[in-house]
Amino acid sequence: MIQISRSVLSLLVLAFGLFLNILGLFHLNHFANLPVALAAQLLYLGCLLITVFASREVKLPLWATLTNMAILFVIPILVHASHTSDPLADGDTWYVTAVAVIVGSMAVRKRQSLAIASGLVLVAEVLLLSGIEYLAKSGITGAVLLIISAITISRGLDRSAIEIERFQNQTMVERRETALVQTARQEHRNRIDSAIARVMPTLKEISHTPKLSKSQREAAAQLAQELDDEISGGRLATPAMKKAIAKARAKSIEVTILDESDFATEEQLDDLLDLAIAAIETISVGRIKLIALKDGPYQLRLTATRPGVVTPDLDLKLGER
Repeated sequence: MIQISRSVLSLLVLAFGLFLNILGLFHLNHFANLPVALAAQLLYLGCLLITVFASREVKLPLWATLTNMAILFVIPILVHASHTSDPLADGDTWYVTAVAVIVGSMAVRKRQSLAIASGLVLVAEVLLLSGIEYLAKSGITGAVLLIISAITISRGLDRSAIEIERFQNQTMVERRETALVQTARQEHRNRIDSAIARVMPTLKEISHTPKLSKSQREAAAQLAQELDDEISGGRLATPAMKKAIAKARAKSIEVTILDESDFATEEQLDDLLDLAIAAIETISVGRIKLIALKDGPYQLRLTATRPGVVTPDLDLKLGER
């Protein structure tokens, strides 16, 4: 997410804000009531410091925003109440751009609605206090453009932050999927290596035995079935699951397991397999398929079908995504 640089923001606001403050001091000779004029200067300086240093977060605290709004409302009144020359000189309305700087800073610091309200109040005060004849020379046009620019920048930053966050989330998802694929490939290679290590003694025995006995053939067939379960079943082929499958096959039930899953945690997988094992133990005839697919509304699906029947008698869907 985009983070507004505190140092850059502070430097810009302080530099321009203090420049306008000094500009106002140079025109103090145009004001009859010096204490009131100085009060306006000090209030603006306080407002400037609040805007910059009120919080380390990008978003300006609500108390600071409301304090700013109150001060900004008073400053134009104090300036005009203490002014003597008529008409106003060019530098006498220093407060117009100065207030706009504070309002724009409020917008950038994620107080757009209150900044807009403050901007409207500023325009109304300039119109009422300076008069229509001085409106063009008051600097209100530049002040309004400054506020609009700040609001536009703030909204652009918000949209950019949303897009960047979305992109980062998508990148995290893609990295996770890539890691899962790599993990699945490694697990598949490990299962194959383990299967080869287990089957080699039997293969050597078969190659050196001219004729296998019935028990040897049954043991080889059982080993082949177990290896197929481990390779295709992947993480589904837990000791408890293999035990349940062996009991089912002892009842002449055809059992198939297939793992293409992306389970989030081993605990999640264990919980789902406990439910599947409990269901397998209740089946006495037919075919059983236990499949964990990568895509789909469910993570694990168990079906049981009687011989000669197309529609499963049991269709158990576990782990809703």
